[in-house]
Amino acid sequence: MPDQTGLELIAKQLEAALPGEGPVVLETVYFRDRGTLLVDPSRIREVLAQLRSSGFSFLSSVHGLDYYPQEPRLGVDYVMLDMEHVDRVTVKVRVPLANESALFTHVNESPPTHRRQALANQFKQAMAFDLPDEWRAPWNIFCERMTLAALAGEDVTPFERDNLSANAELLTLLNKLLAWRGESLVRFASCVLCGNSKRLEDLAGMEKDGEMRGKLRGKLGRTLETITDGKIRSLDDLGIMPNPRFVLLSGPLRLRLDGQWLDLGKGSNPTQFRVSTSKNIWNCFNDCEHGGNTLDFIVKMEKCSIHAAALKAIEWFNLDPEAMAASDDKTEAAEPKTSTPTTKPAPRRAANEESSGDGGRPQGLPNPPLKFRLDKLERSHPYLTEQRKLTPETIIDFGIGYCAKGMMADRIAIPIHNVKGEVVAYAGRFIGATQEGAPKYKLPPGFRKSQELFNIDRAIKEPADQPLIIVEGFFDAMKLHQHGCRKVVALMGSTLSTAQEELIRQQTNSQSHVIVMLDENDAGKAGREDIACRLSKFCFVRVHQFSQPDMEPEHLPAAEVQQLMEGVR
Repeated sequence: MPDQTGLELIAKQLEAALPGEGPVVLETVYFRDRGTLLVDPSRIREVLAQLRSSGFSFLSSVHGLDYYPQEPRLGVDYVMLDMEHVDRVTVKVRVPLANESALFTHVNESPPTHRRQALANQFKQAMAFDLPDEWRAPWNIFCERMTLAALAGEDVTPFERDNLSANAELLTLLNKLLAWRGESLVRFASCVLCGNSKRLEDLAGMEKDGEMRGKLRGKLGRTLETITDGKIRSLDDLGIMPNPRFVLLSGPLRLRLDGQWLDLGKGSNPTQFRVSTSKNIWNCFNDCEHGGNTLDFIVKMEKCSIHAAALKAIEWFNLDPEAMAASDDKTEAAEPKTSTPTTKPAPRRAANEESSGDGGRPQGLPNPPLKFRLDKLERSHPYLTEQRKLTPETIIDFGIGYCAKGMMADRIAIPIHNVKGEVVAYAGRFIGATQEGAPKYKLPPGFRKSQELFNIDRAIKEPADQPLIIVEGFFDAMKLHQHGCRKVVALMGSTLSTAQEELIRQQTNSQSHVIVMLDENDAGKAGREDIACRLSKFCFVRVHQFSQPDMEPEHLPAAEVQQLMEGVR
């Protein structure tokens, strides 16, 4: 990419090649290693033609922009690539609001004024909802404020600008909650209000810390607090309570195990069913003659596999598998094993997933942004262009390249961004032959990859109606991005961490479409079942299965990727 001096040189060359009454280049901007030319809108065609003849022959993308409240309000960015020298320059034009319709028609988008009006109309219509007298005035004030914010293009949180159906659901639900009377468990209330036993918990999740810890708050609670001026801060204030994690029963009790009734209130042996809470085991001395741990009990009661039992326990008791695994690791390190287990424990992560490199960082803390950048990378290395078949545009977009020295020496350096777009780490892909058991990827000490989703910063900028594709590896994401599927994230492994699940939940809703596309091997098959089960609680999930063993998303041709995307639209 041209530096500041190179950008000024390009501007002078344009002025010399395109003489006229006024300057063709109005301003040059060099920011974060990217050069931008602000040009006269009336001469944009001449500028693009001149840049194309001088080597910037590939139009990478065209973006429509809204600079409200600045004037000129609207803009268009043309990103031009020089494929031979691997250079990029952005050409920007600013046009007044009067040309809005023509501008957005030019980039195949509906004008933002139309979208804002549609959003504002939702809030205006909501003012006609039937509410108790106590809340009618606060509700109307809230709707009026949101209407003005929508028309001005300002923040409308918790509503979404481009998801009118989700907004309609939220407005209707807020109205019903303000009219709610009586006490109820949240699952029952959710069935009554939403027709779905878990929808209320999706929108009003239980707070895990702070003064509201244990309360059903989330998006609904915060919005109710705004409307009611703090009188209602959670669903608990409306008499809607969390479902209990356990129930204490007294009196005769009958359990049905494998088709047989176990009567705990009768029988000759008063201790025929025994539970040890210290050892976490149970045993039945009745005719069924079963016993085991908690998961074994769930298997018997629910008639399911051990894997399904584990998933049920996680859901019922709000367990954090990642924190439990970390606790187990510390216990195993502190206490040497004195006996050989009779059964082999299930692996905590897939075999092909590299270590997260916790480096002692406390669980839950975010990865801090890096204070440096690896700028001197070789972008045209054969490993990228020939072996991985990546185009110069893809290489530049992802900022990857061969690193000749430093901690990533002799590796392909891949920057990892957090959801804010900040670089939090570099992954290094070794390009030579690795020894058996040696990892292909190198991550910096202290970096916790379980906290991040590769490419999430780009994926969240794509339209909400497009499906989000989840893959395993860096190059899977890059290749799908190159084929036009830009709403893609990589787990950097074959398992989904709790933090990654939360990132996806924050960027999706009940109308969202997610495609799980893991590698067609044992680890990928196991991972995709678990991921689909967990994500299907709050969005629509589809699992993609490859036709051949060991296939990966990176192997898909462009035509097949396009067919896949068209099949879900």
